[in-house]
Amino acid sequence: MLYIQLLESMSLIGLSAYLYSQTKTFKNLIKYKFDKKNKIIMIVFFSLLSIIGTYTGVDVQSSALANTRPIGSIVAGYIGGPVIGVIVGAIAGTHRYLMGGYTAVACAVSTIGEGFIGGIFGLKHKNNDFSIIRGIIAGVVAELFQMIIILGLSTPYKDALRLEQIIALPMIIINSIGVGIFINIIKNTKKQYELNELAKEASKAEIKALRAQIHPHFLFNALNTIASFCRINPSKARELILNLSNYFRQTLNRQEDFIGLKDEIEFLKSYLAIEKARFEERLRIHIDIEDNMMNIKMPVFILQPLIENSIKHGILEKESGGDVFIRVLDRKEKVLFEVEDNGVGMTKERLMFVLKNWPGIGLSNVNKRLKLLYGEECEFQISSRVNKGTIIKFTIPKEVF
Repeated sequence: MLYIQLLESMSLIGLSAYLYSQTKTFKNLIKYKFDKKNKIIMIVFFSLLSIIGTYTGVDVQSSALANTRPIGSIVAGYIGGPVIGVIVGAIAGTHRYLMGGYTAVACAVSTIGEGFIGGIFGLKHKNNDFSIIRGIIAGVVAELFQMIIILGLSTPYKDALRLEQIIALPMIIINSIGVGIFINIIKNTKKQYELNELAKEASKAEIKALRAQIHPHFLFNALNTIASFCRINPSKARELILNLSNYFRQTLNRQEDFIGLKDEIEFLKSYLAIEKARFEERLRIHIDIEDNMMNIKMPVFILQPLIENSIKHGILEKESGGDVFIRVLDRKEKVLFEVEDNGVGMTKERLMFVLKNWPGIGLSNVNKRLKLLYGEECEFQISSRVNKGTIIKFTIPKEVF
């Protein structure tokens, strides 16, 4: 029965571990930005956790509890160092002392010692690579220390010995497992966070690679177009030079992962002005965006590769040219993006090949980046019919600047 009651109390540890792993303090710990403010927050959090462990304890004898209080001080020391472990132990230990009972002094002293023991074991991990096994061992050693202190400082000795016979094994097992569970949750969250950071870095690298490949051929084509207008329409040539300048300025100035839709549309207009000048009546652009969508946040460099794909593989392969439709639609909690053309389209076989192999750096890059940022929730879709055209759709969560 005591094991079950302690396990119920320990369930709070799992919830607390999850909540802690979602805090800014924990993220700063991963980034090694562990300043005074974060240390204070950690001390408060683990002190409260230890105090809750005392209150949820099980009465075994008069004013003597089997409890999960040690988990807070051990884990605090393990991830925050001996000093933080001792401070948390002192706070939780003082609270236990004020509750009274013949084990009050022993419990106060042992809680401080357990925080220090957790800190000593924590010093052995490198680069915040928390070891679950080492954490469990720290829990066992700390609990053995507590049992020795209770026997040494509690009077009458006979009552202390009887108490130990009841609580020693359950507390050593349950609290050690609790420490391991807490560390495991934090360790898994840390790995997930680091994977997300790597994904962001990979996304940035892919953007740079895409820029490097797009710029040369786009610049060459744009300059040829501008040159052709210099004699026949100088004012148009000046307008295109401004568009080209604006296009490259915005491209080079984009250092963040996200941008406002309004800025993205201004960027696209510069790009499309040059493309329309190149292909004249063969290319028609239609932009349909609801007014309330202009301040939404979206990933940089997402729409332009899709539009370029529609122009190059859909419209220009059609003798009479065609239309490209760009739509951004409000879907409650999400935003739907569509890039559609009425070009040559694709056969079912060709579409299946595209969806399986993602040929071409532009389309492949967009698909990968959306999956990295949003997972399968982006619902990236391509549908096409021969001589009818192709439509590309994806959704992202609605966020505003």
